[in-house]
Amino acid sequence: MFYYDQSDIRDTLERAAITRSSSWYEGFLNYHTSQGYGLAHGLTGLEGCLEVLRERKSIEKEVLKLLPWKHLILDNSGYDWEACLEQVDRFLEAKLT
Repeated sequence: MFYYDQSDIRDTLERAAITRSSSWYEGFLNYHTSQGYGLAHGLTGLEGCLEVLRERKSIEKEVLKLLPWKHLILDNSGYDWEACLEQVDRFLEAKLT
């Protein structure tokens, strides 16, 4: 299993928002704050969305520890896809040999 990670959730979201429409951005914020954790905790707007995403990331990483199979956390905070692909290659080679 591969888990894609970014250390700065705000920066990642802002980078994505630049390339997408304002309706996508508003929909993304609303999706994360108007249901589940966001709704239960009264979260709104960008800061609320970021809190939801941080909590989700924390839960996902705890779940990874419980799964019975190997996983690789790919930290692409530097937006270096070549480095990530090299990590994937090394991971797969180690698991297949």
